[in-house]
Amino acid sequence: MTPPRPPDAGPAVVIADGTCAGVLSQVIADAFVDLAVSRWLVPDPAARRRIFPGYFRLSVEHALAGGIVCTTPGQDSVALWLPVGGGTRASARGLRRAAGRGDRPVGRPVPGL
Repeated sequence: MTPPRPPDAGPAVVIADGTCAGVLSQVIADAFVDLAVSRWLVPDPAARRRIFPGYFRLSVEHALAGGIVCTTPGQDSVALWLPVGGGTRASARGLRRAAGRGDRPVGRPVPGL
C-alpha cells in the first residue's frame, strides 16, 4: 500500500493571468483533441488540432475575466473556475475564501506571469 503523501508534496498551484492564455489554451486543446466527442464534432484530425486552441482560448479568457485560472509552475495543467451566476473578480475572491485561502493567491507566483 502506498503511504499518503504530505499535503505539500504535489506541484504548486498558481493563479494564472492573461500572459499565459495561449499556452493554457493549448494544454486544454491537447487534452480534448483525441476524445471521442471531439472526433465526432470535428472528424478531421488536422482541423481539430488547428481549431481547438482558439476554441478553448475563449474559455480561458472568459475565466481570466470573471473567474480563476489555476495552473502549475510549468504550465502543464490548467483548471478554469467560473462563479455561478454573473461572476466577477469579487466572486473569484469569494471562491478563494470558501476554499479557506482568504485573499491569498494559491501557491507561489510564477516569474513572468
